[in-house]
Amino acid sequence: MTNDKNIPSPNQIQRAFTALAAARSRLLELDPGMPQEDPKLWQDMLEGEAQGDPYATLDKLIGGALETKAHVEGLRLYRQTLSERLVRLEARGDRLRGIAQRMLEQLDIETLVRPAYTARISEGRVKVVPNKDAKDMPERFQRVTIEVDKEALAAALKAGEDNVPAHWSNAEPVLNLRTR
Repeated sequence: MTNDKNIPSPNQIQRAFTALAAARSRLLELDPGMPQEDPKLWQDMLEGEAQGDPYATLDKLIGGALETKAHVEGLRLYRQTLSERLVRLEARGDRLRGIAQRMLEQLDIETLVRPAYTARISEGRVKVVPNKDAKDMPERFQRVTIEVDKEALAAALKAGEDNVPAHWSNAEPVLNLRTR
């Protein structure tokens, strides 16, 4: 889990943002075009002009985001591993239960009472076994799931078709993080 001691508090974040915003205002008064003309110089000037070390707060925020992303990826992998293990364990349990059932049937034991368990062979539940594939069944025996085909909608929008029941959303800004 992400070490919360490394993540800045809301107060630290507010102080860092206030310091950077004040430095930004002072620098824009001197040269309004600097952010576009020389982005690297702008960042260096902003860092130098800000009071304290607000970039350390940004470093901790982004470091926390990267660490959390690594934890999420690790947990997804672990969840997949556990899911595979669960399937194996369920199959193992079914095999063991089947062996025990066959033993009891061969020994003509319908009910076995032991200190830790009671095992009883009983009639199972009846199941519905379709005689045809779903596509060949009459409609009243079919279940249909309807979903929006976003890929088809995107293709129609890209092709400039009229009367497409969709539109492009406004893209939200995204902070991309890369590590070296």
